[in-house]
Amino acid sequence: GATLLALVLGSALGALAATSRRLADETVMRTLDVVMSFPPIALAAVLVAVFGPSVPVIIFTIAFVYAPSLARVVRANVLEQYGEDYVAAEQVVGARRGHIVTRHVAINCAAPVLVFATVMV
Repeated sequence: GATLLALVLGSALGALAATSRRLADETVMRTLDVVMSFPPIALAAVLVAVFGPSVPVIIFTIAFVYAPSLARVVRANVLEQYGEDYVAAEQVVGARRGHIVTRHVAINCAAPVLVFATVMV
């Protein structure tokens, strides 16, 4: 559960940062940097202490700790894919950004993301 939630949250944030304008990219990435600056065990302990020791809180806490690292991996891969010729060709023919990301870039970013997810388990 926590790994899946971290995958969804991290992938969404990373893709958003990579495909957005500079202000949104900087805002998302600096926020994730702040979260990553705290020691994971201390951050998890604080979240569980604030919200209570229940299974959903623990799942969210684990996902919250792992999502920023995954978002950085996704952002780097999306930016790398955006430099490829097939993305430029799609942009020339008028494809929308959402179409390019979901149909082409996400598929090519899946392998590194899945490898990272196996490390999170």
